Amino acid sequence: EVVRLTATGNATFAGNVGINGGGVVHPLEVSGGHIQLDVNKSLTWAGNYSHVYGDGANTTGWLMFYTSDTLRMKITGDGKVGIGTGSPDNLVHIFKASAGSVNADANLDLVIEDDSDTGIQLLTPNANYGRIYFGDASSASQGRIVYGGSNVSTAADRNAMMFHAGGGSERMRIDSSGNVGIG
Repeated sequence: EVVRLTATGNATFAGNVGINGGGVVHPLEVSGGHIQLDVNKSLTWAGNYSHVYGDGANTTGWLMFYTSDTLRMKITGDGKVGIGTGSPDNLVHIFKASAGSVNADANLDLVIEDDSDTGIQLLTPNANYGRIYFGDASSASQGRIVYGGSNVSTAADRNAMMFHAGGGSERMRIDSSGNVGIG
């Protein structure tokens, strides 16, 4: 028996199933088309702990990703991405825990929220620089904050923090000894 069809319309296949294609090597292969789920349906892996769930009922539809049966990421209909939250405040919202009854500044694209110390870390090899750039319509590098790794080629830049402004020119430096140079 290769195919079993029940009175309720369920089908069981003893082997791989191909739709619109040949040379099927996986349990289910779809070629030359799309797989469409009904509204509020999900793709679920065995055990029902990991799934992708979507609501495409209208233009405000969303897509949610779950692992260990916990919401990990949501993409809203207006393009906001929430990591750890189903209600992102801004374009990208990384949520670990609530910071309290505070709303993110609507003019900023990235929100990182926690109920404790929060930060962003840039990791680079010892022979390289870590950088944050600030730009505008006239230049992608109007200002920047630069940190020199412990083994960069320029000795004066090693373990130094440099601040650039006014077209990207260095305006202030804190060297590895804590000395501050301005100008």
